Amino acid sequence: MTVHRAAGIDSPGDASLPDGSPVLISYGSDLQIGGQGWRAVRGLNGVVGWVPSAQVHIDGEALAPRPTPTVATGSADLERLKISNTGGVGVALRRSPNDADRLPTGLRDGTSVAVLERSGTDWTRVHADNGQQGWVPTRYLTP
Repeated sequence: MTVHRAAGIDSPGDASLPDGSPVLISYGSDLQIGGQGWRAVRGLNGVVGWVPSAQVHIDGEALAPRPTPTVATGSADLERLKISNTGGVGVALRRSPNDADRLPTGLRDGTSVAVLERSGTDWTRVHADNGQQGWVPTRYLTP
């Protein structure tokens, strides 16, 4: 699948992902250009761009919202932040504070998370309200 730098425009620098590759998809409706829908995506390998909407399948899109799980906090409340600054494509979770240690899941912009742990100033381990947890670069978190 070709991942375009700009929606609706073929460029020599466009990247590609193998068919069936998992990607994070921007939240919201398609961007319509020339009668075709486009979605912003981020591949788990870091490739970022646009693909025709017809080329992506969104797992669970029609599912009802899940109940919000709770995180055991002991006697202290956990700091709450939101995923942001991703250009609308979300962030991939990592197993460890290492960019190459990506999980096949991620979080969308605006997702509320609880801070579980920090590794220096660059990495934060988070737990999302939907139950997902992992490490994210701190630059993608805001109050």
